[in-house]
Amino acid sequence: PVALVALPITVREVARRHAFAHNRASAALVLDVCVSSGQLISLLCCAFAGVLSSTTAVLLIGASSVVGCVFYLFFGGNEFRVERQAVFSDLTMNLGLGRWLLGSQATMIAQFSVAQWAITLIEGPVQNGILMAASSVAMVANPALTGLSNLVLPKAARAVQAGGDQALRRFLTKVAVTMAGASFCYCVLIVSVGHKLVTTVYGPKYTVLTSALIWLALTFAFRCIAMPAYIGLWVHLKAKVNAYVNVIGMRSEEHTSE
Repeated sequence: PVALVALPITVREVARRHAFAHNRASAALVLDVCVSSGQLISLLCCAFAGVLSSTTAVLLIGASSVVGCVFYLFFGGNEFRVERQAVFSDLTMNLGLGRWLLGSQATMIAQFSVAQWAITLIEGPVQNGILMAASSVAMVANPALTGLSNLVLPKAARAVQAGGDQALRRFLTKVAVTMAGASFCYCVLIVSVGHKLVTTVYGPKYTVLTSALIWLALTFAFRCIAMPAYIGLWVHLKAKVNAYVNVIGMRSEEHTSE
């Protein structure tokens, strides 16, 4: 079932990025609301009918993505145009850049998985469960960071086209300063009430040290502050550097866990 829903979920992400690229965040929001609402309603219906399982849940997620994409194409399909003379050149450029974008994303995922696997193998699944509970609270704003990066990326590309590297530098500097201020406030909030949130959500068995929350909050803050630099490299078609940086970070995580 996971393989079956991979395509509609990918198409949904393409539709979201298309909306962001055309500076239509409202369209992306409507698409997300439709898909999430469809998923929630269908899951609740299956739960009440007594037919909810992991298989049906995955299939319903894919079906909701299909319905959302159909509506998006119905209302905005006229914006999709294929220029035959540019297909080969665009394909060559996308393959050259895409492999490094894929590598960058894969190494980033691996970077945050190394510590989990190391703790599970060394300390056991209980300690890893506590880490995951703390991480889910400390990283609760991660979807907002992902959404913000989807907005910043097309704006950064337009800044380069309009004013070159200087315009891009000014724009990304403003974003970095804003992210630094917001990250500081977020860290203070998580360190202050994070342990209470973990206990409230997961129960009294999940006790988290304040020091662990500090490091998790700082990790998220570093990701926020580094996001403009990542986007700047993407805009300059230098995703290779991002992949190398993530590999270095992954090796650092491995040595720290050991």
